[in-house]
Amino acid sequence: MVKQMAQMRLISIGGGGFTHNSHPDLDAFCLRHTVPAPRIGYVGVASDDDQTKLDRFYQHFDHHGAALEHLPLTASGAYVADWLKSVDLVYFGGGNTARMIAHFERNGWSTPLIQAARRGVTMAGVSAGAVFWFEWCLSDAKGNGLQPLRGLGLLKGGICPHYSSEPLRQASLKTAVRENTMPISYAIDDGAAMVFGPETVIDLCSAAPGAGCYQISSGQETAHQTRPVSLGERHLGLLD
Repeated sequence: MVKQMAQMRLISIGGGGFTHNSHPDLDAFCLRHTVPAPRIGYVGVASDDDQTKLDRFYQHFDHHGAALEHLPLTASGAYVADWLKSVDLVYFGGGNTARMIAHFERNGWSTPLIQAARRGVTMAGVSAGAVFWFEWCLSDAKGNGLQPLRGLGLLKGGICPHYSSEPLRQASLKTAVRENTMPISYAIDDGAAMVFGPETVIDLCSAAPGAGCYQISSGQETAHQTRPVSLGERHLGLLD
């Protein structure tokens, strides 16, 4: 019988981890937020089930003694609901955020995913797989530059990955928040991760020198950015 966590845990990784073949501490961080010897599922919708990423999933987590399973693109909503009852941790790979969200909505995946998250299945993901839970994310998935994209809305506010590695994201996010096309938003560097509960941040991870997490909020004239935070700093000062 699958043992789930006591509360909702959504782990958002700004960039890195096994799918990028970098920052392995991020993957270890995800494992610390689920049960021992977990059953881990992988969802590769955002990359159209890129075979390299799928192979890396099995190669990496096989060394941790976990039971591994991949959710096929063709799964129905009913299949997804049953599948989610047998996993402890679900990892969502990166890719095209808009395509992933559209797939979830079109095939009836959104509701069972949200229900599973609320009952304590640990959800983790990188890039597109990190941001779709929020009301809004900053994305270039539609091919017209970085634009606000509506997510599933399980978590309030907005979010942006790759904050350190793609410089245009910093200016674009600050502008979007200042102009109220994005709400107050989190931004996560490559090599960093945040863990969200229903209403607050639970934990943080900095797996690379200088990698941090930020909150962008609207000031009188410009958006502002908080200092970087790292694993072990439980109170962020981000939600005050």
